[in-house]
Amino acid sequence: MPIYRYEGINSLGKNIKATIKADGSSQAKMKVKSLGVMISSIEEEKSNKGGAFSITIGQGSVSV
Repeated sequence: MPIYRYEGINSLGKNIKATIKADGSSQAKMKVKSLGVMISSIEEEKSNKGGAFSITIGQGSVSV
C-alpha cells in the first residue's frame, strides 16, 4: 500500500506534516480530511533505492 506525505492545518489551526497509507490519492485525501485536517499539499512518497530508508516518528523524520 502506497504512503502519502501531506501537509495541512488541523482543527486547532496548527500546521502539520505527516504520512498516511492509502490505496490511492483519493483515499488518502479522504482519510486525511476525516482527521479534521485541511490539506495544503499531498503526494505519494517515492520509494527509496539503494538500501536507503526513512522513518517518521511523531512529527520528526529521519532518513538514512
